Amino acid sequence: QPSPESITNAVGLLQEMNALTPKGTLTALGRAIAALPVPPMVAKMLLFAAVFRVLKPVAVVAAFLSIKSPFVHSVTADGDADKRHFAGPMQSDHAALIQAYAHWRQVPADRSASYCQTHSLSLETLEMAQLMI
Repeated sequence: QPSPESITNAVGLLQEMNALTPKGTLTALGRAIAALPVPPMVAKMLLFAAVFRVLKPVAVVAAFLSIKSPFVHSVTADGDADKRHFAGPMQSDHAALIQAYAHWRQVPADRSASYCQTHSLSLETLEMAQLMI
């Protein structure tokens, strides 16, 4: 059973997100958030992405937030350099995730593993995200 403090914090977060009224009833947004089987912040992000017609790239970010980053570090490769490459001029972690996933999706299946090794990406993580998107 959650502690009273955890419940208070959760209610406060939902109220800040406009998912609950001050009296504790669900708003229309709250009902939409509750219908999605993801954490409330991710659900709100996905709902607004749909409204603004940017669902696909936001779904990519949400998938990686739910699992882990596809960027790997090894002794022989500089994963941060690859991440910066994918981030482009914006130098955004989220942009890097979107670009890495988009580029990987364009690689033929028989070259996917070598592409991932060259660019310090985890093939398993990318495949897991693909199942979620």
